[in-house]
Amino acid sequence: DRNGLKFYRPDGEISKADELVIITEQVEFIPLNELPNELPELITSNRASEEYINRYTSLFDTPWLAGKRIGIYEHSSAGRDLYYRIFETLGAEVIALERSNEFVPIDTEAVSEEDKTKAIKWSSEYNLDLVFSTDGDGDRPLVSDENGNWLRGDILGLLCAEALNIEALAVPISTNTAVELSHKFKHVERTKIGSPYVIAEFVTLAKKYSSVAGFEANGGFLLGSDVQLNGQSLKRLPTRDAILPAIMLLVAVG
Repeated sequence: DRNGLKFYRPDGEISKADELVIITEQVEFIPLNELPNELPELITSNRASEEYINRYTSLFDTPWLAGKRIGIYEHSSAGRDLYYRIFETLGAEVIALERSNEFVPIDTEAVSEEDKTKAIKWSSEYNLDLVFSTDGDGDRPLVSDENGNWLRGDILGLLCAEALNIEALAVPISTNTAVELSHKFKHVERTKIGSPYVIAEFVTLAKKYSSVAGFEANGGFLLGSDVQLNGQSLKRLPTRDAILPAIMLLVAVG
């Protein structure tokens, strides 16, 4: 009932090629009690969280979400203390919903009947324009409309990619065929299931197209190239992201 580990390089997720090298590497681990020196003191830094918040808030010059009411279903999401800051900075009134100190397993591809009922109730009770949440580790979005109906992750990804004017997409074979049927993109490449396969395809697509992205059925959005938004440059982020699809959905609806 817990999330696993995911490893990153400075430029993003490790690839399938990286995984193979790691698995086959011959490494001898030294027990902690046999180390010649004590372990260094753990340093806590807010740099990553502040840069993540600024990544999105810096794209807009005005509090363009003024008048919007956004509910954040916090549960035990790893990013729950970041999301409200982003939406509030963008002008929205944020309502915190059901924070939990115990781990809550949220499956964004198979939302429970309980969570479906909660979103509908919250939307009516608090007059919300949108409910935002994520899975436990915060890389898969769960977004509802103003009536509390949760959106499919791949449909959310499709709307996000369209709003960003993405030219080419890499998506797993498990995502909705509406991606092709929408005719919104110059090229759609289908991959095996798993974000490393999506990321690997970015290299090829970037040689032919100026803007590249991908998403999974779970809604996690991967930005494979820099894009322009409001005259600002949004840098590539080749790993699953939950907040960008929600922001671009709000941009699209105005």
